[in-house]
This record gives sequence, structure tokens and C-alpha cells, in this order.
Amino acid sequence: MIIFIYGSDTYRSRQYRDKIVTKFQTEKDPGGYNIVNIDGENAPVGQITQEVCSAPFLSEKRMVVVKNTLSGKVNKALDELETLISEKKVPESTVLVIWERTEEFKNKTAQGIVKLLQAEKFKEHFPTLGVSEAAGWAKQQLTAFGLSAGPGAVESLVAGAGTDSFVIEQLLLQLKAYKPGGNITVADVAQFVEAPMDDNIFALVEHFVRGNAKAALSMMRAQYKNGEDENFILLMLIRQARMMLLVADGLTRNESP
Repeated sequence: MIIFIYGSDTYRSRQYRDKIVTKFQTEKDPGGYNIVNIDGENAPVGQITQEVCSAPFLSEKRMVVVKNTLSGKVNKALDELETLISEKKVPESTVLVIWERTEEFKNKTAQGIVKLLQAEKFKEHFPTLGVSEAAGWAKQQLTAFGLSAGPGAVESLVAGAGTDSFVIEQLLLQLKAYKPGGNITVADVAQFVEAPMDDNIFALVEHFVRGNAKAALSMMRAQYKNGEDENFILLMLIRQARMMLLVADGLTRNESP
């Protein structure tokens, strides 16, 4: 079995990887004799093949976790990894977990391996979250922490924290300690984060574009409570639209990122 985990949101992807490893250890390898971690970026030639093809010790299954082989600057192990996957040489007794910190692979051999892996049954992609996706993930984590959120609270949190899943979770843990089992409000969020106006407006623009009227109106009401008036908010919206148009124009003229 091969499990491919990749994406630039390394916090969520690590969580998923660790969950798989923990489940395997609990169900298949309580003694911890059959879980091997390999730094693929620095692995010597032959190590991955040797570990993948080794028989389990006092167990039916063996797990080999290989990280950053495809995205690493040193690519000594790429050819053997390609052989293992393309020629289907991974034994049934081995669970091979391939974890990568990105979704952009510059090496041609690595790109070919990724195509093979994307055809596998078990794969999970963790891209950087957009504003709406970050808000959705934050709501899931709130529920997991036994919390609920009032109108505009999640949107205010994302506007202040950004879309980095690690930062969002750290703030949620603080809110959990501050108000265990409670309903989180905009005022509670303001105790731990103050969003720059540009970030608020950027999030507001995305909600408008996606048609998320409820979230957009909640954010607008929050701005009014902060003392901002309609003209200022309109000017900031126009500024954001202008910047996006400038970026789009630059891309059509093949300017560098």
C-alpha cells in the first residue's frame, strides 16, 4: 500500500501523517518495531529500497514513512523510489507513506513520480488555505475543542490571524483556555488578535466575490462597531480591487511574481 501526502500547508499534512502513524501503531505495531522514518532528502542510495522490502518483525505489517524525497535538493533516492512505484515492488506487507512539504516539484523525475502517485488510491492534498477554507477549517476545530462561535467571530479570527492553519489553531487553543466550553464572540477574538484593516478588507472582498453574503455583512458590521464609516470601507474595497487588477495586468504581460 502507498499513501501519498503532500501540500504547502505542512501543519495540517503533518497532523494527518501523524494520525496515520498513530493508528498503525495502535492497531498493528504496539511495540513500535515496524515503523521506520526516513529523511528522503538525505537518504543514502539503497536505504529506501532496503527498508521498504524488509519483512515485518513479529507483525503482519510494516510502515515506512519517507519525507521530502521529491522536493529535496539532493535527489539520490529518486530513481529507486520511481522503480519501487512504477514496477509495483512495494510488498503487500509494507505501508509506504510518502510525505512532501509542497505541491510544486521542479525535478523532472520527481514530476513523473508525482503523476504515478496521484493515480494511487490513497492520497491527500493539503494546499494553503484561502480565506473561506480557513474559516471552514477553524469552525471544524472549534467544534473539536468543544466551542461554538457567535456571528462574525470566525471571520474576525481569520482576518486577524491570516490563513496559516498553525496560527489559527494556536489562537483557538488560547480561546479554549480563555473561555472553555463557551460561545466565542467577536469581542473574545479581539482579546487575542487585532486584524490590520487591509487584511479585513481582503477577507471582505473574497466573501463578496464568493457570494458569502452572511459572512461579508458580519464583517461589515464589525467594521462599523470599530468606528469605520461607509466611505472609508468603500475606498478600501476600491483599493483592493485596483491592486488585483494591477496583478492581473502584470501576469498577462508575463512579469515576474
